[in-house]
Amino acid sequence: MKRKPNVSYRYHHMGVPTSEQRHGEHYSSTFRMYTSGGEEPGGFRIQFHRF
Repeated sequence: MKRKPNVSYRYHHMGVPTSEQRHGEHYSSTFRMYTSGGEEPGGFRIQFHRF
């Protein structure tokens, strides 16, 4: 990954594609996908993305 000077990088979440509907999904019209998960504060956040 090419890093930009004077920019701080930190892990935010891992996105995992899925074809299965999951509890608590939210639809994003901007990205035209459903997303769920990622609520674990301070943990290894995993979000599921259904297109």
